[in-house]
Amino acid sequence: MKRSKTLSRRQLVRGTLAALPLLAVPPLVWGKKSGPSCLLTPSQGEGPFYPLRFTPHGMDLTRKQPGGPKAQGRQIVVRGTVTDARCRPLPGAEVEIWQADSQGRYNHPHDPRNLGLDSNFLYWGRVLTDAQGRYAFRTIAPAAYPASSSWMRPPHIHFKVRQKGAGTLVTQMYFPGNALNASDYLLGGIESSLRQRLIAKLAGGSRGAPTPDIPRYLFDISLT
Repeated sequence: MKRSKTLSRRQLVRGTLAALPLLAVPPLVWGKKSGPSCLLTPSQGEGPFYPLRFTPHGMDLTRKQPGGPKAQGRQIVVRGTVTDARCRPLPGAEVEIWQADSQGRYNHPHDPRNLGLDSNFLYWGRVLTDAQGRYAFRTIAPAAYPASSSWMRPPHIHFKVRQKGAGTLVTQMYFPGNALNASDYLLGGIESSLRQRLIAKLAGGSRGAPTPDIPRYLFDISLT
């Protein structure tokens, strides 16, 4: 019987849990909230580049197979905790991300730019949160790209989070300190008091981690 390429829910959970030690996440860091306690994460539009066929790739987007060539660009880790409005962790929540590559190109036929795709980058991934509501991805820092002749979108990563009983959230994660954040129409459309909820926190490397030079970003998510 031909084995299906689609990852089962059990495989997603197992892959996420197996990856956590490799990311060297100290328990105290996981427990620390990255923003105002349990404020709901603002939603943002899905955009035009959601994958046409979201084949789950797991938590590592930086190469297509273990030991294979790496994607172009600076590797980063994005991790956080998914909670409900009462600050309770949501285990088994489905977390999807999709993003541009190091040139600002999406793997989508509607992307109008005449740029080649990175053959070693996976462009999207999906994991399930663990028993403490934690998720993690290893990816690359996306580049900015022109949304129009007068609008440069800052680097960002799209998120879609689903949990039975807690609804679905579509949003975007932005990077701290990027100059384009201040002029972005979409980020600027969020109420100023909530805007920081969409900007990740730079946690730096972890002492004793296999790759301490890889930047680690914290992005906690709260659903209704």
